[in-house]
Amino acid sequence: MSDIEDHRLRQSAIAGPVFVGFAGSWSQPSKTRTLVEEAASRAVKRFAGSSHVFDIGDLGDTFGVASRPQQSPALDRQLKAFLAADALIVASPVFKGSYTGLFKHFIDLIDPDRLRNKPVLLAATGGGHRHSLVVEHQLRPLFGFFECRTLATGIYAGPEDFADGRLVGAETSERLDRAVEQFADHLAAAATGSAHRIGR
Repeated sequence: MSDIEDHRLRQSAIAGPVFVGFAGSWSQPSKTRTLVEEAASRAVKRFAGSSHVFDIGDLGDTFGVASRPQQSPALDRQLKAFLAADALIVASPVFKGSYTGLFKHFIDLIDPDRLRNKPVLLAATGGGHRHSLVVEHQLRPLFGFFECRTLATGIYAGPEDFADGRLVGAETSERLDRAVEQFADHLAAAATGSAHRIGR
């Protein structure tokens, strides 16, 4: 183990888990980003640690034409944070029955091995509940390819779940709490593994 890796493990043990959220939306304001920020806030409240949330607009003007990392400093900063996270929260607006193209473009830039065993909370927003199965039919298979540990409870939020830039839907809020709680086993396993590696 390198000195940098050892330092990061010790810092994680002290500071708690790092949650990173990616909202695959360009819009401002964005219901998708609001949902991701709310999930990240609840995760930090439940498990301590810290969070970082970004969206398509944070990836830089050249993101859309980037064919690989190292072509945009803004992209590289966010990708580095995404890959270094202890747990991920990802969400996309639904566009014509699926996640957005720019959301997928960001995911396409990731080496398949870099997300293996990473716990991921999956979420989506859309204009109506006919899109609610996008989490199960689109997002879950995508992150299954990366061998992520997707949480059992996915989140879909429609227009009625938001008001004044906040998540207000009671049922969706309860479901989000349930999903966030499911990070517990994954984070406990990661902490045990880190402690074991540090103690060797």
